[in-house]
Formats: sequence, structure tokens, C-alpha cells
Amino acid sequence: LLRVGLDPERFGRRSPFSLSGGEMRRVAIAGVLAMAPRVLVLDEPAAGLDPAGKQEILVQIRDLHAQGLTVVLITHSMDEAAQLVQRLVVLAQGAVAMDGPVRGVFGRADELVRLGLGIPTITDLVLRLRRRDIPVSVDALTMDEARAAIREARISGSFTRTPGVRLAKNRVRSPGNIKTSGKTWRKVTPPSSRRSAWL
Repeated sequence: LLRVGLDPERFGRRSPFSLSGGEMRRVAIAGVLAMAPRVLVLDEPAAGLDPAGKQEILVQIRDLHAQGLTVVLITHSMDEAAQLVQRLVVLAQGAVAMDGPVRGVFGRADELVRLGLGIPTITDLVLRLRRRDIPVSVDALTMDEARAAIREARISGSFTRTPGVRLAKNRVRSPGNIKTSGKTWRKVTPPSSRRSAWL
């Protein structure tokens, strides 16, 4: 239980039915870890969890891998894959369609979409920015990497932006918005007294 971040004093004698979804998943992983496997295979480990539970289980998986355990993750969530994996194998109709480093596979976004898969939210955002002639690095997989790529493009002066225009979070979809997995970013003009920014 300690390996999966659960206190044995608190959770050791509790009924599994009194645990949250994330706690149940961690207890199940603890049961498997008790058998000292060399490889841990997880099929959609965060499916159906609330955002907090999902984040807890993903952090735990990352920690287990950092401790030297080989983890095979089966998921349809490209955001999870982008956060957790080093090598990505894409299966389509029972055959290997792609196999390689995660950045290389997600760099083939058009092929992934043709196979009926999504792409990570950040990859989608970066590709949409590139279509708007903002030369950000296409291999950004995290928000921090995307921010750094946008800053780098701005510092290098390789793109210009309309004065007074920035991207702002908005839940309403309208023409010209950038839509990425449930979040919509739209261009808004801030009051003239505020400085403009992209993100």
C-alpha cells in the first residue's frame, strides 16, 4: 500500500466498497505489486475517474515507472499517453500502425486522425497555432513546453501579432475560435490599459 501512496493504518482494514474510485484502483495496483512483477500492464487505468482521481492515478503510474517498473499502458486518451509514455505503439485493425518515440508518433498527427484517434490537446493547440503562421515547435506535449515554444517564437521575432489581441479562455464556440478537447480559446481585445499576450 505504501508503494501506491496509501497509508496501511488508514486503508489496510477498510472495505473496498468504502474507497473512492482512485483509491480502489491504487489498492488493485498494490495487490499486483505484492507479487513483485517485472512488468505492470494497465488497461485504461484512469477511465471513469473524476479529474482529481485521474491525476492521482497518473502520478502514481509515473512514480512506479520512475522506481524502475516497466509499465505497459493501454489507453485511448492521447493526453494520458503524452504525459506518461516514452514509446508509443498504435494498433489499428489488429496490426501495428505506428511504433516509436512518443514525440515522433504524435508528430504524425494527420495519420493518427485518419486512424480515428485523437491527438493530445497541446499538440492540437500547437498545430492550430502553426496554421495561423505562428512557428511554434510542433513536438510540444505539455503546457510548459507549449508556453516555452510560443515565447521562443516571440523572442526570435519570427512572427508578429496584431497589437491588442490575445487568446483568452472561453466556453462558447464561435467562428474563428480554437477548439481543443473541451476548451475553446478565442481572440479578444483587452482594454487598452492592459498589455496584450497570447496565453
